[in-house]
Amino acid sequence: MFRQMAYRDFDRVFRRSFWRKISAWLTGKSNELIPYQELRQQLPLANQRDIGLQTIEVDKIIGSVGRYRDFDRAFLPTQRVTSDRWVNIKTAAYQEKEMPPIEVYKLGDVYFVRDGNHRVSVARERDAIYIDAYVTEIELPIKATPDSDFDDIVSQKEVALFMQKTGLAKLRPDADLRLSDPRQYGRL
Repeated sequence: MFRQMAYRDFDRVFRRSFWRKISAWLTGKSNELIPYQELRQQLPLANQRDIGLQTIEVDKIIGSVGRYRDFDRAFLPTQRVTSDRWVNIKTAAYQEKEMPPIEVYKLGDVYFVRDGNHRVSVARERDAIYIDAYVTEIELPIKATPDSDFDDIVSQKEVALFMQKTGLAKLRPDADLRLSDPRQYGRL
């Protein structure tokens, strides 16, 4: 009985992800999870430290290490290939079985899933506000928020490098020197 309900739930969220994809295409807004590996290649990340088991906000999870194509930004499944795993987790949720914590990287105020993408998807589908996670924090010289997309974060890299090279990061940490074209910081 629970398994059948979980399959119906999967079909419902899968259809929802399809309509969100169409909406994103029509509006020109990104609906994709941010790929952690690509972001890591673009940004100067440093000082990684394990901060242990934490309770984190589900809405602050904006990306994934390996499964960023399997889910959209709301962690709705975008491919049927993931259905069996999703259904198993949803069935366990119906049976009120305790799930193991997920594993995430924390960059600024946002998180990227290392392990547990399907658990995050089911948690979001159930309107969970918090989820337990083993957190590895990585220093990031920019401000990433739950509303940030890949291009926003990468464009802030130029600001961070400019602030660091000029010493303004220490002298005037609150200075807001955003240019409309981030490629012009070298010229400035």
